[in-house]
Amino acid sequence: MFEDRGITMTSVCAHSNLLDPAEPWRNVRAGVTSEVMPPYTPLIRKADQVLCWGRSYSLGGLFPNNVTSQEQRLLARPIALQVRLDDQWRQAETATGDFSHVAPDCCRYARETTVGGVRIATESSIEYDGLIRSDLTLSAEKPITLQGLRLEFPFAPEAALFHHLE
Repeated sequence: MFEDRGITMTSVCAHSNLLDPAEPWRNVRAGVTSEVMPPYTPLIRKADQVLCWGRSYSLGGLFPNNVTSQEQRLLARPIALQVRLDDQWRQAETATGDFSHVAPDCCRYARETTVGGVRIATESSIEYDGLIRSDLTLSAEKPITLQGLRLEFPFAPEAALFHHLE
């Protein structure tokens, strides 16, 4: 069971220690540079869109609303975060936020919203090679039980020819 910031999460993460990731490389700075290595190109920000090396990421929600690669749309609809509260799945619909850092090698942005009394915040970055990293923080004013959490990546069928769910 995970308990922190007023949220009790059962079953979904019962076997995980979410507060102590085993990723020592996160704090190591050896070999880190802000240089954009060829064949990649510097990131370009246009409003809520980030362009990089044949790809574009359209932002607006907690996660990208649209991703294109070589002018092909990869998502059928925006990436969706859903929380299960009181035996009902609820979806984070809108989010507010802005960019905190824009540079040729990396763009960082934060977004937040509230769903059923749960404050959901993301701190994300897009790197020049197309990597997106998002750290998710959940909090609540009063204790609640979060029955489930799911993140849906709705790939467009024409962009996921060899992806099958059974």
